[in-house]
Amino acid sequence: PFFATLIFVIAALYNGPGKAFHLFAVLVLLLAVWIAWLITRPSFSVTWLPAGWLPATALFYTAWLFINPHLSSFPYVSQLQAIDFAILPLGLFAWWLISNNERRLVWNHIWGLLLIAGSVLAVWGITDFVIYRERAHNPFVDPNAFAALLNLFTIPLCFHYLTSNRSVSLYYYPRLHLATIALFATAQFMTLSRAGLLTAGVVFAVMLS
Repeated sequence: PFFATLIFVIAALYNGPGKAFHLFAVLVLLLAVWIAWLITRPSFSVTWLPAGWLPATALFYTAWLFINPHLSSFPYVSQLQAIDFAILPLGLFAWWLISNNERRLVWNHIWGLLLIAGSVLAVWGITDFVIYRERAHNPFVDPNAFAALLNLFTIPLCFHYLTSNRSVSLYYYPRLHLATIALFATAQFMTLSRAGLLTAGVVFAVMLS
């Protein structure tokens, strides 16, 4: 839980190249140490990497991020962006490498952090719209980017609410989840982002079908 929580906190403070990049460097180093420890520890025999299209996609995507800067007209900028984007597949691989028991323990912390962080960001975005009379954008310059980030919180939470069994899941709190979904949706509408709303609508339609 310590590594996962620390990585989450550092990632929340990072806001692009030139802004807290030293924190992002610490995040990458922590993630690399975490993955190396997971691979070399004695209990590696109880961990596994799943098969299927998602691991294959993550692997090819990571490989492409290593290749892309060499093909770019602006390799330095492309390399920084590639490092940013590589956090997602590397974090996914680190998640798969830990055992099921550890995964449940870590997820208990991560799930709460995600709901808290998403709620703070949503309230911040609502403040932009209500008080400053601006499209909700939070720390982003572009409201569309903020709408995309809200979808990353809202869609998994809606899926969890619709698919979780109350008697089995330890993280199923229907009233809290509905209130949080409503908060995310309110902030999403206040971005006035057509792309963000369209994406959410399409995913929800597929989810409910």
